[in-house]
This record gives sequence, structure tokens and C-alpha cells, in this order.
Amino acid sequence: MKNNFLSINGFEKWLRKDQDIKENNIIGKKVFPKLKFSDLLEVIESVDSNNDEYEMAKCFRKHGGKIVEISKEGLLTVETKKGKFFIEQINTKKHQSH
Repeated sequence: MKNNFLSINGFEKWLRKDQDIKENNIIGKKVFPKLKFSDLLEVIESVDSNNDEYEMAKCFRKHGGKIVEISKEGLLTVETKKGKFFIEQINTKKHQSH
């Protein structure tokens, strides 16, 4: 039986399924910042208050980071060698392999 996208329940199921697919495809991927360093320092938020945001941003700019979690609002949890932080997905770009 096909989903009835015109019904409220069908549409909500489709949205949840679509979100699940996006989450599964993005977790574990390597990303880099789209922003210059000074702007990056403004938008990241450390998961652990003991981590130095400056060092995490520096590491993220140079080496990128791995997505370990994504929220429904598009907030990524990114892990680098210097720690984990939150950043909005719109402020990142995927690693381009050549």
C-alpha cells in the first residue's frame, strides 16, 4: 500500500522517513567549515566546557571534523581531535575528494 501524501499522517510519516534517511547518510561524514576563522569562532559551541573553542576551530579549519550527530533543526555535533562542538549544518561543507 502506498503512502497517501495528501493525508496528514501520510505526510508526517514521509517527513520522518526522509529525516531518518538524511541522518543515516550524513553521520560519519567528514565536513569542513564554510566560514572564515573569526566567524567560525562566533558560531561554534563546545559540547564540553573544558574544551578550548579556539583550538577546536583551528583544528576544524585545518583537518575538518566528523559528524557524530544531527538534530532535526540542522544542528550538527562535530568531533575533531581537540573535542566536540555544535555547529549549524549550513555553516559546513562536505569534504571534496579528488
